[in-house]
Amino acid sequence: MNSPDCPQFGDCLPDTIYRLRPGAYALIFRGDGCLAVMRTPLGHYLPGGGIERDEDDLTALHRELLEECGWQIRIGDYLAEAMQYTRSPAGNGYAKASRFYKAEFIAEIADPTEPDHEVRWLSVREAVQELKLESQRWVVEQMR
Repeated sequence: MNSPDCPQFGDCLPDTIYRLRPGAYALIFRGDGCLAVMRTPLGHYLPGGGIERDEDDLTALHRELLEECGWQIRIGDYLAEAMQYTRSPAGNGYAKASRFYKAEFIAEIADPTEPDHEVRWLSVREAVQELKLESQRWVVEQMR
């Protein structure tokens, strides 16, 4: 998924086994320039998430946005990819191979199935300050 020259973020510790976790994430801007960011109990993240075995990037992104906020989206240009080394609260290591896409909100078509996720509209500056993962802050900064 990620090319050898793909930017890498986080500490890849030698004593940690990292499970590869491919994901797809959306950058959705409102007309006023604010960016959709998901507030979760674990922090702020771009909308999107992990790609399941039977999915490609776009299918996963559509599913994740329906689960997180009940939104139907139109996926636009592919923007970038990055690798983020991280650990879960339980201490498990993950190598998050993320692809980022520009997208736009079309309609709210369902109730979210993840009630602990809330959409916040932040300025680019606020999003860079609030996003938990360095890889996501990096891609938002690229959009400035």
